[in-house]
Amino acid sequence: MGTPDRMTAAPVQRAARAAYPRDVAATALVLAGAAAAWFSWSSADVGGRWPLAAGVAAVVSVAVALAAVVRVRRTRASGSVMADAATRRRYGLVVGTEVVLILVGAFVLSRVNRPGQLAPWILLVVAVHFLPLARLFRVRPLALCGTVLIVVALVAMVGEATGAMVGTAVAGGAGGAVMLGTALVCLAQDRVR
Repeated sequence: MGTPDRMTAAPVQRAARAAYPRDVAATALVLAGAAAAWFSWSSADVGGRWPLAAGVAAVVSVAVALAAVVRVRRTRASGSVMADAATRRRYGLVVGTEVVLILVGAFVLSRVNRPGQLAPWILLVVAVHFLPLARLFRVRPLALCGTVLIVVALVAMVGEATGAMVGTAVAGGAGGAVMLGTALVCLAQDRVR
């Protein structure tokens, strides 16, 4: 058994690891906005009823993003992990790496004439970058989102490569759905521990 000081320190440390409500709301905002973009992109290479369905999903995503804006404003006094300079540097490193990988991948895919792999590649990079951000912002649903999106991106890549499916439609449609679902989960929670 530890001393009384040690016994009281553990709960304080656990509480410090809880996500700030503002960060959870901001995560919902980013995911809902991204979902709208992914749904829109998903209809680029397909016909039938999908463009209409994707358009409706994009509008729903925008509505969720607007709800998240309201939540961000209401929770702004709760603080944010971004108040810490070291955290901002780590965030910048993660996002900077994401951008570089997307650009390099886009260049390589254009050089090898694989435009159908662009959306799956971008989704894969975005998904992977969610994993360290989930830890940085302490938003657990973002880690699950990233993991599921990695699977979606890989399925889209294989489907595009084999001709079994349109990679853009799969990456955009399923990716948008996962992001929108995660945004809704974030909005439904006051705190994510």
